[in-house]
Formats: sequence, structure tokens, C-alpha cells
Amino acid sequence: MDTNKYKSFNANVLVNLEIEKSKLSREKSIILLDKALMLYFLFLFVGIMGFINGYIKASVLNALVLMSFGVLVVGIIPYWITMKKEEKKLESLILEFARAKASEVESMFNGGVSGGFSGVSGVSVPKVPKVRPRGRGKRGVSPLIATVLLIAFAVALGAVVMNWGRTYTENTVANVEKKSDVDVKCSLDVQMKLLELSDKPQMCVGEWGTNSYINFTAINVGTKKIDGLRVTVIGDGNPGLVSNTSISNSSMVIGGAVKLSIPYAVSSVGSLKKVLVIPVVDINGIQTPCSGSGSTLERDGSDITACNSS
Repeated sequence: MDTNKYKSFNANVLVNLEIEKSKLSREKSIILLDKALMLYFLFLFVGIMGFINGYIKASVLNALVLMSFGVLVVGIIPYWITMKKEEKKLESLILEFARAKASEVESMFNGGVSGGFSGVSGVSVPKVPKVRPRGRGKRGVSPLIATVLLIAFAVALGAVVMNWGRTYTENTVANVEKKSDVDVKCSLDVQMKLLELSDKPQMCVGEWGTNSYINFTAINVGTKKIDGLRVTVIGDGNPGLVSNTSISNSSMVIGGAVKLSIPYAVSSVGSLKKVLVIPVVDINGIQTPCSGSGSTLERDGSDITACNSS
């Protein structure tokens, strides 16, 4: 009996030592995981706050988000490995205790305990089934790691959405400002009119062989230099439209004028219906056509006289 007590004492000491060792390994992995979480949220905090206040660009924010995920993975993997090892160790201890208990029961039935079953016949020793750890092969992610991953995913997703939303908003605002700037400058600064003689705008149509031409004199009455003109002739033919976008010597300083003769193919235009003269000006370093009603000269075909008429 003393020997059994000694063995039992040794077994208890070994179990306690294994438990303490497991606690130490678990504490180390948790400390590493805590530091990884702290660095993860620090990366995200610095990235998000810097991006909101305009100190960093979207590319830097994306790099910080990726780095935070890397730090988080470095902290989670040791914790996950430690938990797996401890789980296997516990399963092994449970299996050993179950086998020891089964051996003890078997020895009792075989007369290992003096006077326990002596003289009893017909007693068979029951077979002790193998003890298998439950849930083997069906392990899931631990609750702590699942919580960490969910929080990390939510925060990172928020950062990505915020990044996309800000970029989209900035692009939209920039496009609206650019369009508004163009509209305002074209409508306020760019104005033209046709030269008038006896209150008649001087634009006429003539013929030269198989082609026709539009003659007109335009005057810059706005407050901005006109760098060029685009003339579009519209008719009822097929395709019925001819655009001349590269007219030489068509620039006009403020208060200046230009006289032009624009040829076009009658076979393409057909019967003349309308003529559009669109000014092209420099807006923020870009040659921009001002096609608004306040800037464009527009004449119907019925209002354009023949060049040889009086």
C-alpha cells in the first residue's frame, strides 16, 4: 500500500508540473498575442488618423493595414500552436488515466485485491473499451482567436471602406470643381459675336466647284483670349455633319477679330441647316472648348445668306 501511495504521489507531482508548464507556455503565447494586438491597433490608429488629417496618402494607409495584419498573424500563430500542443497533451493525459483506471479494474476482477473475489466462479472480466478523445478531427478555432480575427477584420474593413470613400469623394469633388470652373469661366469670360453691317450679322455661304464654304468675321467681345475656333456645319445629308477642329490663324486677343472661310463638302452635308462656331480657350493649362450657349456662335441655315447676294 505504501508503494501505491508513493506512485500516486509521484503521479500527482508530475501532473502538477505538467499543468504549471502548460500555464507558463500559455502565458508566454498570450503575452505575445497581446503585444501583437497592441501593435495591430497602433498601426491602424496611426494610419487612419494620418489619412483623415491628410498627413499620409492612401497608398501609405494600405501599407499600414497590411503591416498590421502581418503583426497580427505573427502574434496569433504562436498562440494557436501552443493551444494545439496543450490540447494534445491533455488528450494524452486523459488517455493515460483512462488506461490506468481500466488496468486497475481489470486487476480487481483478476483477484489483484486480496480477498476481493476469491472463490467466486463464473465471473468474467468485462472488456474495457478503448478511450478515444472526443471531438478529434473536429476542432474549431478557439474563441479568443475567433474574437481577435473578427475585430481585426471589422477594423480593417472599416479602414478600407473609409479609404475608398474618401478617394471617391475627393475625385467627385475635383471633377465637379473642374466642371464648375470650366462652366463659370466659359460663361463669364468668353463671348463672341459676328461682325454686323447694317445690323446684319456677316456670315454667308458660297460655292467653289464641288465644295461650298462658309465666310464670317468673328469678334472677341469677352475678357479672355480665344486660342482657336472649331466650326461645325450641320445639314440634312448623310452623315449631315462636318466638324473642322483645326482651323489655322483663328486665335483672337481680347477685342480682336478674325475673318475666316471654312470649306465643306456638299455631298456630306447636304442642304445647310445650322452652323456652330465654338471658341477654344486655355483653362488651367488645358485647351478647352466652350460649347455653352453664351459662348458659341450659332446660326440657322435660313439666316445665312449667299455670299454673292446683296
